[in-house]
Amino acid sequence: MTKNPLVSLIIVNYNGHSITKAMTESILKNTNYSPYEIILVDNASTDQSQLMLKEYLKDIDNALLVSREVNDFLTGGYNAGFNCSNGQVLVFMNNDLVVCKKWLTPLVKALQQPDTGIAGSAMLSFDKKNIIDNLGCRRNWLGFGFRLDTGKKFNKSDSLKKVDFVPGSLIAIKRTLFQRLGKFDVDYLGNYEDVDLAWRAKKAGFKSVVALNSVVKHRGSWTVNKEQQKSYSSYLCRRNRLMTQIKNAPMFSLFIKLPIYISSQVILIIKEILINIRFDLAKASINAIKWNISNLSKNIKKRNQ
Repeated sequence: MTKNPLVSLIIVNYNGHSITKAMTESILKNTNYSPYEIILVDNASTDQSQLMLKEYLKDIDNALLVSREVNDFLTGGYNAGFNCSNGQVLVFMNNDLVVCKKWLTPLVKALQQPDTGIAGSAMLSFDKKNIIDNLGCRRNWLGFGFRLDTGKKFNKSDSLKKVDFVPGSLIAIKRTLFQRLGKFDVDYLGNYEDVDLAWRAKKAGFKSVVALNSVVKHRGSWTVNKEQQKSYSSYLCRRNRLMTQIKNAPMFSLFIKLPIYISSQVILIIKEILINIRFDLAKASINAIKWNISNLSKNIKKRNQ
């Protein structure tokens, strides 16, 4: 009998011990796969998360709490969890999920296909019964990412759905591939790190899929909505979207894409100033472009890493 690979479930928490506990309880209740370990990364919470989670996890044999002194957002937290993990399969997870019965086995099975590099779950709305949050994501020619099948009724099946990327709220990947890709790029902090990882995996010859018989429920950007200003989240999104193109798009296409993309952002800036009266969001777009200009050489070098 073939021995199952050890799976590391790497979860990042910031000031959210209550939903992190609820998520962990759903994992313990609904995971029939063995063996697995839980690596819970606390990103320097300013509430009582570290104390509360330490107390909660003390009687769970396969769980480890990683208490960090800095908060460098999702990519830093995920990489820190990876550094403390042992699994041959890694599942990076936001803390705003609740997993459903028998969710993990299909992810491991999907990654056993030689050409599959990344696998995700079918994500359903937390509040609406059997309604899809997303079944993976696509990115368009200019690099904008968008969710698939949002709002539709979900029909569970044993099939795999090929996608451009799976959202960073749940990414399953083999340890060897994650190491080969150089882990998450910490410059992203959060937003588009999932697009970048899947794009790099594709360039290495691996596809991304959603296992439609692995089901989780998604509360939806709980930490971001609670802890982060919209202007900063928009800044990261716009900055990282452009960085992802510079890092990964074919070089010849950048000469066409970049002028079009910058033009679209200039139009957006004008709209936010004159129509939306959102000077903070206009500033976020300006700063996103400035950052990419300042770091152009650095990000071009990453193309060959």
